[in-house]
Amino acid sequence: MHQGKRNAVWICCLLCCIWPVLVSAQASFTTQQYIEQYKNLAIAEMLRTGVPASISLAQAIVESQSGNGWLARNANNHFGIKCKNWTGATITYNDDQPNECFRKYATAADSWRDHSDFLRQNARYAFLFQYPPTDYQHWAYGLKQAGYATNPAYAQMLIKVIEDYHLQQYTLEALALQKGQDTSGMAAAWAANYPSATVQNPSSGSYPSGVFTINHRKVIYVPAGTSLLTLAHQYGIKLRRLLQDNDLTSDASPAQPMLIFLQTKKKTGAHLSHTVQPGETMYSIAQQEGIRLKWLYKRNRMQPGDEPAVGETLVLRGEASHPPRLAQASHHNRTGLLSALTGVSNEDTANSASSVTSTSGGKQADQTATQTDTAGVTQISEPPSSSDRVPNPWKQPAQAQPVPTRSASHPQRIYHTVVAGDTLYSLARKYRVTVQQLKQWNHLSGDAIRTGQQLVIYSPAQ
Repeated sequence: MHQGKRNAVWICCLLCCIWPVLVSAQASFTTQQYIEQYKNLAIAEMLRTGVPASISLAQAIVESQSGNGWLARNANNHFGIKCKNWTGATITYNDDQPNECFRKYATAADSWRDHSDFLRQNARYAFLFQYPPTDYQHWAYGLKQAGYATNPAYAQMLIKVIEDYHLQQYTLEALALQKGQDTSGMAAAWAANYPSATVQNPSSGSYPSGVFTINHRKVIYVPAGTSLLTLAHQYGIKLRRLLQDNDLTSDASPAQPMLIFLQTKKKTGAHLSHTVQPGETMYSIAQQEGIRLKWLYKRNRMQPGDEPAVGETLVLRGEASHPPRLAQASHHNRTGLLSALTGVSNEDTANSASSVTSTSGGKQADQTATQTDTAGVTQISEPPSSSDRVPNPWKQPAQAQPVPTRSASHPQRIYHTVVAGDTLYSLARKYRVTVQQLKQWNHLSGDAIRTGQQLVIYSPAQ
């Protein structure tokens, strides 16, 4: 009998120990289940307060352990917000210190709303709302900087959750809803491309952070001033290949935000056509649509340097029956592009029909394979290998630098005004001088130069 009592006691103790575990296991969420349950609330809160849906979802997943944490289960507190400036219900919990005071909510939705208001109305988080909602990296590091959490890896944790579970899609969905666009099927479209997020030609403000795809090619949207050399190293791509894949010949840092492809673009676009918008160029369209610039020209029966007029339709598949109507500046753009590719100045190009004066000139004409049409415009019958690439079009325009007239005895002095992205190395290459010469002529002790600085450039004697 005593043995039976002891067995009963042991069974009761065992049940008491394992029952909470069993209940917890039955009530636990997977992260994906948590996202499915709260994604619409995250979108609604973004529309109400501007807190990016990707950020609020990531914070909730981290802070509440996908809804399985003690505070989430016992206080509906999904964001770990403490009692400061709080007049509602509270609960104590051992966090950084024993028995700390945390806010307690009637429902999980109340916790989400309070989190949005907590960020929106708190002065120390005000700077976050200056960042684009799609820039989740700045938001993540900003939250850590403002002191939201004490974990030194908090920002990296948020970023990893956003990227692992593709939470950016919910931020983009909220942005689309703000514009009154139909978002039905957006989530399904993202899921179909798992694990890569696909965005087909959104406006520049809607490009997600990190790697996404355009026309089934990996691409990133980089801020102004990004070093293309550093970018190439970061993604394990040769700089020459990165420039080639993006139709560039210059490695100058972009002065404006820019799409950079990490894979070779296709010969065809994802869409059938593209209608030219104000401010767009052939280059920007090629990047937006993920099509090689050479093939965009070819499919539309255009010459390198031609720019289509606003409202014209460019074909991205097949071949146009006739070229589009051109913008007024196209003739100038074409001759300027030819100059950049062949080293022939605009004046030389304009006079090319009457420039055959010597044997050496004839050889040069043969090597560049030029022809002159009835309008006197030099065309390349067989483009050189770089004819589908152009100097970095995102670099801020500076005053045209004259090609120095070289003298055997007296090098010509010219000046260069430094623009964003210039370095002594890039200027040395541009003007065919050495870095040491630039330092000597400008009395520079180091390699640093600043935007707006005027440098003396001497052309080396031949």
